[in-house]
Amino acid sequence: AKPVVERVQLVTFRVGDGRLRRGFHAGGSFTRVVDLPDCLVLPEAANRVAVSLRALAAATGLPAYHPRTRQGVWRHAVLRHSRATGQVVVVLVTATAARGPAAEVAHRLREAHPEISGVCWGISDAAADAVLPERLETLEGRAELEERIGPFRLRVPPLRFLQASLEQAERIYAAIAEGSRGAATAWDL
Repeated sequence: AKPVVERVQLVTFRVGDGRLRRGFHAGGSFTRVVDLPDCLVLPEAANRVAVSLRALAAATGLPAYHPRTRQGVWRHAVLRHSRATGQVVVVLVTATAARGPAAEVAHRLREAHPEISGVCWGISDAAADAVLPERLETLEGRAELEERIGPFRLRVPPLRFLQASLEQAERIYAAIAEGSRGAATAWDL
């Protein structure tokens, strides 16, 4: 069985060879992006959304953000998939107040992919190339996903930390429960 992660941060938008790239940073570089047709550890539903996202962002004609020049619009995308429900939440991050284009992409994504429960939009004009938008707005649907880890039912906001591999999270929780023998309180901080 292939390993599966339920959340991925894509350094989605860079220009290379005259087209928008979607992927991850190249080793040792914060400006180069390795263009990936899909991600082998993402659930198939999230992969389909990621492919559509690149095409829809490119169709806007807006440029990708470049961290050295600090020019461009499209910066990042975060995809979060719920193993419990099969739904996907998408977070689009732009470098400028590009709400209109982001809303159009959000609407078209949800039309094409009924498994998308919500699309959020954030702005980040920070020099750092991290997904930390100054504000986050829900453009379509719901921002939170429902997830289950062992006996626990969770509501997970799109940018909050949750172990990317839920199989591993279940093992961690089980080890804590075994170690405490049910007599202790554990905090996941």
